[in-house]
Amino acid sequence: MKKQVAMCLAVAVCIIPLSLHAGLFGWMGKSEKADSGDVPEAVSANSVKRLHLAISDKAAEKELLQLTGVKRILFQERQVLMMLLEEKRRDLANYDVEFEKSFGILRDRNYRYDPKTMTIFEEAKAVSTATNAPGAAMESRVVKKLESESDSRKFASLAAAKQVTQEDLVVLARLAREKEVGLARVETSLNEKFSMSRDRNYWYDPKTMRLYEVVKSSSKGAIQ
Repeated sequence: MKKQVAMCLAVAVCIIPLSLHAGLFGWMGKSEKADSGDVPEAVSANSVKRLHLAISDKAAEKELLQLTGVKRILFQERQVLMMLLEEKRRDLANYDVEFEKSFGILRDRNYRYDPKTMTIFEEAKAVSTATNAPGAAMESRVVKKLESESDSRKFASLAAAKQVTQEDLVVLARLAREKEVGLARVETSLNEKFSMSRDRNYWYDPKTMRLYEVVKSSSKGAIQ
């Protein structure tokens, strides 16, 4: 699973257009081409540039570009992970629908399958009226007895696929959290070193070494 996720991330980062997300910025000179989602060299008509910071030297510029580059990659990787998570959740929901339709199994209950008798049991806590009885006793109820080997194979296949999907979800959720932690660290560094806010957009001019905030303007051109 981890190897598959790594391959998906590597491919997706290459094909997802670089867009201007809050806290990210594009930079380009005349020799550099802007992708469709990048900040255009001439800011769009409904936005204006406001000087945010003059970068002091090449060392500071290098650090700025490195941090924003890392943030862009982490953002895109997290974006891919969230898409994969959503896909796995849809798969899980489809398995639950098929289980209920074919075998009468509900997603919020516990079941046990006996392959010898091809019988599905629901596992539930036993009801006891004794005041001093241990409360963890379980009782089994027959839900469905499968009629053929074909049904048994279908059930086993669905159960295995659902188990793998649930395990994939756990891995993907953990990876997404790791990317969020990494993003938070980079955003903290950008804020501390360049006073950049995570919920604002920026544009950097490498010729003048000036960092601009991109803000919306009114119809009269005034900054809102």
